[in-house]
Amino acid sequence: MAYKKTICATLIASASAATTVYLLNDKRRNELKTKSKDIYQKVCSLVGKEKKNSRQLRMGHPDPYDIEDQKMVDEGALYSVKHYNQTK
Repeated sequence: MAYKKTICATLIASASAATTVYLLNDKRRNELKTKSKDIYQKVCSLVGKEKKNSRQLRMGHPDPYDIEDQKMVDEGALYSVKHYNQTK
C-alpha cells in the first residue's frame, strides 16, 4: 500500500519537474500562454452561446413544472403590485 503512494508521489514530482524544465524557455512559455488564452476564450464563448440559446428557447414558453421559474415570475408580479400600491 505504501509503495502506491511512493509511486504516485514520484510521478507527480517528475511531471512537475518536466513542466518546470519545459517552461524555462521564454518562447515556449509565451506559446503556452497564448494557447491557454485562446482555449479559454473558445470555451467561454461556447458556454455563453449555450446559455443564451437555452434562455431564448424558454422565453415565452414557461414550463409548468419548473417551480423555480414560477417563483421568479411570482416575485416579479408582486414587485409591480407593491410599486403600484406605494405610488397610490
